[in-house]
Amino acid sequence: MEAQQIIAHILTSGGIAGLIAVIIVGGIVLRYVKHGMEDIPPILSISLSTIIGFYFGSGVSVVTAVAGGQ
Repeated sequence: MEAQQIIAHILTSGGIAGLIAVIIVGGIVLRYVKHGMEDIPPILSISLSTIIGFYFGSGVSVVTAVAGGQ
């Protein structure tokens, strides 16, 4: 694969959302290891939940479209 094809594949298959989710999870783990559970900002867990929801939600719409659903 060429570099352009790889980049296009990452951008169309949810690669950006996955990358952001990995960064947020890394931030949560780092904060947990350094400061304990009480010091994790709620915005990190809310952001992670939102990104995961959009990621799986977009996957469901793609599967429905491929399967010929409404």
